[in-house]
Amino acid sequence: MPLLLIPIQEALCSWANTATIITTICLSLSRLMNMTTKIKRKFTVIKRFGILAITLIAVVGCQKKAAALQSNVHRTGNGYGYSITVKNKILIKQDFIPGTEGNHAFCDSLDAEKVASSVLTKLKQKEMPTITPAELKVLKIKTKC
Repeated sequence: MPLLLIPIQEALCSWANTATIITTICLSLSRLMNMTTKIKRKFTVIKRFGILAITLIAVVGCQKKAAALQSNVHRTGNGYGYSITVKNKILIKQDFIPGTEGNHAFCDSLDAEKVASSVLTKLKQKEMPTITPAELKVLKIKTKC
């Protein structure tokens, strides 16, 4: 064979090899694409069920937490107080108006309920359940009966 034909023959052989490799890769990719489409469909279904499950867990979990915290107004010796319970266990028992000097009970049950509601809101928002004199003024709580 002439020297000039050897490189051409090698090029043809390498092109044939390249064509074979490209054909194999294309067939493999098409199989992968089909598998990928199937996987995408399954993943989409799983993703939808996952989102639904997470949403349900969040809703049920929030409802249980909200239901676990409760406030109760009770009568004291000279007025009213309140308690905050978690799963029927007393977390806070407040017989006196918080944020004031001295030990003065709430004058009526409505005032005790307003403050208890404010404390519940703070607990649900993961804040410190303290009540300041300014908050008592906003809630219009009578500090002296």
